[in-house]
Amino acid sequence: MHVRIVLSAAKILAALLFLIPPREKIGGYLLLVIFALAIVIHALHSDFDGIEILFVYAAAVFACLAVSGRANPQLMCYRSSGPCA
Repeated sequence: MHVRIVLSAAKILAALLFLIPPREKIGGYLLLVIFALAIVIHALHSDFDGIEILFVYAAAVFACLAVSGRANPQLMCYRSSGPCA
């Protein structure tokens, strides 16, 4: 019971960090670690129902981390309706 609460609180904290651009990588890596721990815990308890969604979440975080910081400011400027600096 306590493991579930600790993992949930850590997941919330990591998700909040993941939403803050300067802390995006820290939050993303924490989320990957938390998802890996959850997968291991589920596997050790032979509870494989719904474990695939944890892999999907981890893949989504990994994809976000792969492209973070690669945004081209000029491309963003062309897509906006405001003037480019």
